[in-house]
Amino acid sequence: MKILKKTNLFAFVLLLLTAFSGCDKKKPEEPVVISLVSATEVENADGTIVEALYSDSTRLYFRLLDETTAEVVSYYDFYDYEHESAGWIYRGKVTIPEKFSHSGKDYTVVGIGDHAFGYFFDGHSLYYASFVTEVELPNTITRIGDQAFYSCDELVSINLPNSLTYIGYAAFDRTGLTSVEVPNSMTEIMHSCFAGCEHLSTVKLPNTIVWIGDWAFGECPSLTTFEIPESVESIGMEVFMHSALKSLTCRPMTPPAKSPYGIIYEGPLFLSDSLETIYVPMQSVEAYKNDYVWSRYADIITGF
Repeated sequence: MKILKKTNLFAFVLLLLTAFSGCDKKKPEEPVVISLVSATEVENADGTIVEALYSDSTRLYFRLLDETTAEVVSYYDFYDYEHESAGWIYRGKVTIPEKFSHSGKDYTVVGIGDHAFGYFFDGHSLYYASFVTEVELPNTITRIGDQAFYSCDELVSINLPNSLTYIGYAAFDRTGLTSVEVPNSMTEIMHSCFAGCEHLSTVKLPNTIVWIGDWAFGECPSLTTFEIPESVESIGMEVFMHSALKSLTCRPMTPPAKSPYGIIYEGPLFLSDSLETIYVPMQSVEAYKNDYVWSRYADIITGF
């Protein structure tokens, strides 16, 4: 009888331990589905602007381009002057959807408008934005507008999809990006596109780029090496001015010409005042050294 009682007590204790240990197990979290809750539109000089409110309490602002497409714009474009409503300021991680619905129609998001994230308006004054940290773009985006992310110095990460064909003037000027990989759908790097990026240290350009604009990577103190792809035909003045560039690899067999666009200076190309070595194809060394545009750097040109 005593043995039976001890056995029953042991079983009871074991049962309690099993019950309590089960309480510690967490149920698997269900995926959060972010959906469009409501959309409101206003008319301004640039067309119809839609404010889209999502279930995670974020907002996006779209300009309707036609019956089927739209682009992301600044909430400043949606500003309610009559009621002085400051609206939503983009901040943190921003995920741009491929599509959204409004008034019974589906719109594909194809662009990021000029100044879309680069400014915010508090009802009285216009400021440069610095609240966005990460942006995720869909594969429907073909255009990023002029100064779209200008001075977003907390922006450290953005994917550039293969659908992109245009990135505007100073689009990422003075952002916090540390690395950039331009997709092979691009052919041009606009003036000041990535200028003033203090932490930018890695840039990868595809072999489809034919033109790099003035000051495109100027004032990038963390940029010490750079490779110009074989496809490049012309380069703007002061492309790397006030950067920390020490080594430049220039892959075109024919020395790129000085860009006819942007800042026009008489004389040879001026890339940067910190360059120590320029590597060019071995069979093109003399062509680079004797090219008037590249003659300023003849003493530091060597073959690879």
